[in-house]
Amino acid sequence: MRLYKRYQTWWVEYRIDGRHVRKSTRLHDRAAAEAVLATMKLAKTKQSNAETIAGLLGSIYERVEKPAGTGLDAAWEIYRDTLATAGLDKVAADTLRKRAGHLAAFAEWCKVERPIVREIQGVDGPTAAAYAVHMSAKGLSAKTRQMHLADLSHVWRILAKSLPGIADPWANLRPRNTESQRHPAFTREEEARVMKAARDRGDGWPLMCLIARHTGLRYGDVATLTWGIAADAIKAEILENGVVDVDAGLIVVDPSKTARHGVRVVLPIERAALAPALSEARKSARKNAVDIFPRHAKTYRNIGQAPKDSRFGDILTSAGTDPSDGYSFHSWRHTFRTRLAEAGVSTELAMRLCGHTTAAMSAHYDHAAHLAEMARAIEAAAGK
Repeated sequence: MRLYKRYQTWWVEYRIDGRHVRKSTRLHDRAAAEAVLATMKLAKTKQSNAETIAGLLGSIYERVEKPAGTGLDAAWEIYRDTLATAGLDKVAADTLRKRAGHLAAFAEWCKVERPIVREIQGVDGPTAAAYAVHMSAKGLSAKTRQMHLADLSHVWRILAKSLPGIADPWANLRPRNTESQRHPAFTREEEARVMKAARDRGDGWPLMCLIARHTGLRYGDVATLTWGIAADAIKAEILENGVVDVDAGLIVVDPSKTARHGVRVVLPIERAALAPALSEARKSARKNAVDIFPRHAKTYRNIGQAPKDSRFGDILTSAGTDPSDGYSFHSWRHTFRTRLAEAGVSTELAMRLCGHTTAAMSAHYDHAAHLAEMARAIEAAAGK
């Protein structure tokens, strides 16, 4: 019978009926965990009655576990421990990172807006609803809010497995993602204005926008691109980060959204604008640099967002494009898909380029921005 530490929590390992058993004490304090171990040994040797042993354990958990174990700041550790205990810990690292970021953002909001909410049990329906309103007021799209609230709902359902009195306050708060809330593509005039605003802002945005425009990659996939050898990445069974190989003229990415489906995207680097920009960036990068956009990569891997002091929404505003109309960095992806459709690229090839898993999803990006223009052409041909 021994103690060991996992994810900042003390666990007990012992043998019973010839098999190994591992149980979490749900304690972060070693002295308290050792007291639990001593009590368990006492119970095993039957040196005390059940009532005394129950009293000992009750005093330990009443003194230590309640404030530290159920505090909102301990939610992530308890969540990870419960996943492991229930055998549910086979979760993709990217998914865990996003959930941790969403939980941390909510905890930070509570400190400012709901300081009275310090424990997991204190997160009730009104608190969750207020946070949902806060996210909407920040201008987050319905799709983004859906993902944030779904992650929080999942975390609370797992917490309920190990903590008494826990209910899921997030279940009915997810907004509906309507067609009007989808990100529109940029017109060619808007493209030019946004690119100029990105150059004025700097901080990696000009190259990030250029990559997104010519690849359709999402922000997270662009932000975490690394310098590497594409041939090795193509052969690798698991690709942790996207690889850019300027010499081979290739970008190889397992898109974060569809990696679980085994989707790998191999993209030729556009030669006229993107290739020279990447070559220049490679030359100016530090000798042993790995990440192409170090600051963006660090922030995104930690909390799943762009750096707070350098958001794409500010670039859109500077370009005269209103983010509240649905425009975001994801609009580059829609723009890329729209330009493919304009060029007559087949749906099958467009799916390969965009990493879509179904033709229906690929068609979602065939924007009708030029319907009015085509209608005028048809009318002109008909002599109207």
